Amino acid sequence: MTRAIAAVVAVVAVVAGLIWLARPKDSGPDPRAWDQKASAAFKPLVGDVPDLVQGAREWQDGQRSKEDFTQQVDAAVADFELTRGRLAMLAPSPKNKAAGQLYAHSAQLYVGVGRIYEVMLATQAGDVRTQLDLLARRVRELADRVFDRGHAALAPYVSEPQAPDVEVRTPEEVPLWPEEGLAAGPPLDAPPPPAAASPPLRQQSRPQEGAPAWAKDVRAARIPSYAELSSAMDRVSANAKPDPSRPPITGPDRDRLGGLAQRFTAASERLRSRPDPKGQRDRSAVLRLGLLVEADAARAAQAATFLTGAPQRDLARTAAVVSGIGRDLVAEAKP
Repeated sequence: MTRAIAAVVAVVAVVAGLIWLARPKDSGPDPRAWDQKASAAFKPLVGDVPDLVQGAREWQDGQRSKEDFTQQVDAAVADFELTRGRLAMLAPSPKNKAAGQLYAHSAQLYVGVGRIYEVMLATQAGDVRTQLDLLARRVRELADRVFDRGHAALAPYVSEPQAPDVEVRTPEEVPLWPEEGLAAGPPLDAPPPPAAASPPLRQQSRPQEGAPAWAKDVRAARIPSYAELSSAMDRVSANAKPDPSRPPITGPDRDRLGGLAQRFTAASERLRSRPDPKGQRDRSAVLRLGLLVEADAARAAQAATFLTGAPQRDLARTAAVVSGIGRDLVAEAKP
């Protein structure tokens, strides 16, 4: 997160195309001033996110007390909520409204990260808690990448020219969880393969195709519907009553959620292997990010089936919120 926010002054190579990268000719509010306000809104959480990852590791390793980590999570959640509230008070982003939308989605995902850590604190040591830690780290990275795409949408209007002898190497726009060592594993999924020796970096260029061909590729990816995911998650929410003695969901409901997570991820990977719509590389990236957000909403609901009482209820609620963010990302980018 520190790298993502601190890099807002870096040059991001973008090309023209529709809402994502179009450069309107009309005058209006200063995009640089707006971006400065947005960056200030994110400032409270800049140091929180990497510290949370470290704090979670230290707590699980016995190097930090539960009380200390709880205080850290509580402070971070307050900062995440503050950022979300400040962004909500901003006017729409000038020149390119996608920037403001993506920043807002990013802030909402960071709140989800905090909520997952809250549930993790209430979960006994074991495989489920390990999966909650991985889930929080994945949602955190998705929040980072959505922020990056928001900055890319506004970068042509606010960034300073880069020195010709400086090479900027940025992460892959859309994460590859197995390569990063963050893929889900037991009891949510089969053991993942070993992580790659080094994380994937952003390709300098990607193939392009016309809008009709890309729309055909999106249909061929067989993206699960939001209604299907919502229906599966509603089953968990209905079970999440404030009764610690209530048994967790098992069987088909749990498997259905895991299957949906796999299908959303598979659809994102199919589109990664296809060309981007001509002149709209970021539109494709945002769509694929939205699919991964939906996949982790399904994973959160699936993890909730292993819990009972308040932790199950809280995680099911967080899963629903994260799913709504994914739905919006997909809807805003899908042809």
